Amino acid sequence: MNKHGWGASSFACLTLTLFAWRGATAQLVATKEITNAAPDEAQQTRTPQHASPTTNSENIRKSDCFVGYRDGVTVPNVPEKLRLEIASVDPKVVRPGTDLLVTVRLTNVGANGVLVPWDTPSAKPDIDPKTGILSWDAASITLSFATLEDPQNRRKLKGEALLAAAPSHREQHVELLPGQWLDVKFTVALECNSSHSSACHELPVNGDAVLTAHWSEWLSTYEDDGCNVWKGTYESWDVDSELVPVVYVATSPVGNEKPAPHR
Repeated sequence: MNKHGWGASSFACLTLTLFAWRGATAQLVATKEITNAAPDEAQQTRTPQHASPTTNSENIRKSDCFVGYRDGVTVPNVPEKLRLEIASVDPKVVRPGTDLLVTVRLTNVGANGVLVPWDTPSAKPDIDPKTGILSWDAASITLSFATLEDPQNRRKLKGEALLAAAPSHREQHVELLPGQWLDVKFTVALECNSSHSSACHELPVNGDAVLTAHWSEWLSTYEDDGCNVWKGTYESWDVDSELVPVVYVATSPVGNEKPAPHR
């Protein structure tokens, strides 16, 4: 009797302990509201801007130098699994030019911790003391718009949230343990953000539409040997959210006033 009673009590205690541990790890750990980056700041996050390669010798002509590009992927030491979702969007009835206030949520649904860059694009990169190569982690969050009938035919919207961090500076990152998530709030406009006109036409007249969030991370590098410059972009991971419905109205409201999001 006592033996069975002890077993049941121990099992109950173990269950409560596990529940408390899961509750402690499944939580919001960071939030950030980001204003849209200026075009030069956005470009700086991807590759630092220099007018031209710098020469360190009078015997080297500037015309002999070049700018080259490298790309690839980075492979984490342990598997990473993340889920992206649009936690909120305002307003949900949108028109051409509407400003949308969006909260995007990134959750670690894997079994290992994940580091996410959490500083501004102006964060100073790491500098390799031996080679002088610059490196930094970067992330971009964007939204796309499509009709409900053709959700794969997406148009990238104007506006994005940018994050950056020096790889060796842990304080510039957020660590997501299994079950934890972070929120990023930013604004996009219902305007096509593509330089290709073919990607910006044939919007629906009226009706049901959907939004999709996209989170991309990569490692950027910059190497200058005194003449030649190499810019590197190495993809870490990409994740898309599930579709979120909105109502699209092609006509502008009375007075051509754009509906403003509620803050």
